[in-house]
Amino acid sequence: MDLAVVGAGRVGTSLAVLWRRGGHRIVAVAGGAATPERAARFLPEVPVLDPVGAAKAAEVVVIATPDAVIGPVCEEMAAAGALDGANAVVHASGATTLDALATAAAAGATTLSVHPLQTCPTVEAGVERIPGSTFAVTATTYSNPGYDARRDFAGVTALANLPNVLAATPNVTYASQGYGSLLADDILAERSPLPYIDGRLAVPDAPGIGVELDEDRVARAAERFEHEADRYAFHDPNAMAATPVLPKF
Repeated sequence: MDLAVVGAGRVGTSLAVLWRRGGHRIVAVAGGAATPERAARFLPEVPVLDPVGAAKAAEVVVIATPDAVIGPVCEEMAAAGALDGANAVVHASGATTLDALATAAAAGATTLSVHPLQTCPTVEAGVERIPGSTFAVTATTYSNPGYDARRDFAGVTALANLPNVLAATPNVTYASQGYGSLLADDILAERSPLPYIDGRLAVPDAPGIGVELDEDRVARAAERFEHEADRYAFHDPNAMAATPVLPKF
């Protein structure tokens, strides 16, 4: 993947170094007065360009500038046509909405924010600390006109995969989300159990995600979804407004 980092400060440069180590190509960086020296030290042979020049060469443009500059620099690149070929434009802020990337979205790019929940006092510290850290990700709503409910296995099926992921994530050390209410009915063969032991969900030990699907139940659930989905709270603004908002973490 070809990436450009606009705002190659401590966080932007740390991410660029790690992406480069992961096999991606950093085609250019842009930034302030300290950027050329920083790039020469941590990203040798990567050209330092202005934001427009950096963005034109990239599939993915990462904006890691201060929050107040994200919107204006995105507008500058979009106005110059630099985002017309970009597949995605990403900002690295944890406090800025995707509205700051509206001009990128208007140019046809996918927009999202990817923010490492980690402090980066120096580039060296960022490169050391970011791997294994949690990232906050915000993306635009995904709409697929070819959506098939039979392929979207929620409830127990999704829940079965979650313990496998969390068990393999060393920095998840606290209780997270609970979905016990979804165990009332589902699409599993022979009610494949997901045991709660002392209030904790055990990691399934069967092959794959640990459960087996019942194809007939999947088909019935898909048909029911087609006819009844609008009656459920996720689709009903009044029901959503009446539902208490509870923290998940």
